[in-house]
Amino acid sequence: MLSLIALLAAGLLWGCTSTKPFYGKWQGERTDILKGDDSPTANTLRIVEVEIKSDGTFVYTSAGFPATGTFRPGNGGLLLDVKEVMGRSIESMGSSAVSQFRPLEVRRVNDTTLEIRDPGGVDRSWIQLKKVEETATTP
Repeated sequence: MLSLIALLAAGLLWGCTSTKPFYGKWQGERTDILKGDDSPTANTLRIVEVEIKSDGTFVYTSAGFPATGTFRPGNGGLLLDVKEVMGRSIESMGSSAVSQFRPLEVRRVNDTTLEIRDPGGVDRSWIQLKKVEETATTP
């Protein structure tokens, strides 16, 4: 029984430490969308952001549309399971929406760079994201 508890504890610790390097805010852009157009609309469509939180949740914004959900280790990185888009649950959008949303894949390149891709999206290429330095706020 004691060895089972030790094994479970080791598994939990491994799970926690394997996701920790992904925590934080990350930002990048799709370089193939509206090339040469520097309008605010084009810039919004290009930006990709993800915040991976230590509580097991994330916020992913692509083309100005926020999606939220939970993540888990997988494929040598993280798999982000989208639960809501623009505050609306995937299930409330019907069975075709549920089948369309596949987990987003995230892989770590180094301490300051991640890559993300949407295997169920129109653009399935990897997008490079850089860590956003958080500024300290003073009271």
